[in-house]
Amino acid sequence: MKQKWRVYDIRTKIYTFTVRTVDSQLAKYFSDVLKNHYTQKMKGLTVENRIIPQKMISEIFSLSPVITKSNEGYWRSHMSLDEYENRLFSNAVKKYNYFTGEQIEENFPLYTRLQFLNRHPIVCRYKNISLLGDKLNLQIATDEKSQELAYFILGTGLGELNSRGSGFCSFRWI
Repeated sequence: MKQKWRVYDIRTKIYTFTVRTVDSQLAKYFSDVLKNHYTQKMKGLTVENRIIPQKMISEIFSLSPVITKSNEGYWRSHMSLDEYENRLFSNAVKKYNYFTGEQIEENFPLYTRLQFLNRHPIVCRYKNISLLGDKLNLQIATDEKSQELAYFILGTGLGELNSRGSGFCSFRWI
């Protein structure tokens, strides 16, 4: 019987992967697959699942750039700020409606203040092109719908291309 030996390079770097999701089955899948998974370049050691408690959120802020794709390019060259805000909001509502199967109305304010955290657009490489995005800070409104949608955004991301890591958000509680 031939035995294979795995050799690990001493210079191997340690990484922490954070996966946020609203789908508990997906979280379970990652937990099962990544624990003790190894390849030539990586070895999964442990997996920690943590559920963010649903408390009143005062603000959410993006840790990775929020991307909005269009044929015209970066949003500031062809959209007003109101159009950009409407697109962010409607995108979040569409994701929420699709995942929950509900149809919530779009007649409530998600946030009371929007702040851009960058001076210039942030470049993100995607399929041999450069997409431009922004880091945002949103002061969340205190009504129930806004709080529920903000909590949902923490699991799905803000804007588009969330599966590629764009729009990953963190939060502060009240």
